[in-house]
Amino acid sequence: MSNQKPEQTRWPRVELPRSRWREFKRDTVRDTGFALLSHVALTDEDGRTVGLHYAHVCEVVRTLHPDARTTVPCLRWYVGHALDGDFEAELPQARPRSPANHPLNGIRRPR
Repeated sequence: MSNQKPEQTRWPRVELPRSRWREFKRDTVRDTGFALLSHVALTDEDGRTVGLHYAHVCEVVRTLHPDARTTVPCLRWYVGHALDGDFEAELPQARPRSPANHPLNGIRRPR
């Protein structure tokens, strides 16, 4: 018996090219966020749809709406409530992890 850990399958972090960011802009920050969170970046070998990672979505939202104070936890809140049926959104089945050292990970909105 070997002590090797089973190889974990991870989804690649797909990021939208900057030239495509404008096509996701909506009137409100929330609608822009949902447009990006709903985007299917790829489909894996098992047929699951995979979306963009939260830090990238946050970066795009903050660029398209300069006054936005959107954070990664805020986006996770939106997804959680959309999955509970509070918002209508067709979301991908999986989402890759954000890079551990990404500057927007774990940043909370000032109160």
